[in-house]
Amino acid sequence: MAEEVAVEETAPAPKKRHKLHFPTAITVLFIVMLFAAALTYIVPAGEYSKLTYDASQDKFVVTKPDESTELMAPTQKTLDKLGVSGKLENFKNGSISKPIAIPGTYERVTQAPQGGSSSSCSRRSRACTTRSTSSCSCSFWAAASACSTTWAP
Repeated sequence: MAEEVAVEETAPAPKKRHKLHFPTAITVLFIVMLFAAALTYIVPAGEYSKLTYDASQDKFVVTKPDESTELMAPTQKTLDKLGVSGKLENFKNGSISKPIAIPGTYERVTQAPQGGSSSSCSRRSRACTTRSTSSCSCSFWAAASACSTTWAP
């Protein structure tokens, strides 16, 4: 029996298989970021016309992607005509205070893929912190790059 024990001890150990592990969170985030940046070259850029209610004028304001505006009467018939589901009261009492997209008004705009070098702000980043006759600092892009564009009132 002593011989059997010695044989068992000298037998080669089975090879350990390398198991595949799930990548770390940083790796997953980096892959998602690369995928999203690549999609900016593929997915067409576009924007819907937006509808807001201006209580001071008691009018609906339709803002088109080219930034032109149109005033409309604040009636339920106007909402139905535009294809917006919702009640007029929700706009008037402030329940709906943010701009909403108007169905069927999608328009393509100039594409601004991520990752490329650009010296001006994207049309879609309209959140300007300062407005003067010479420049407009875009707060959305300011953290990513030094971005400013000429602003004409």
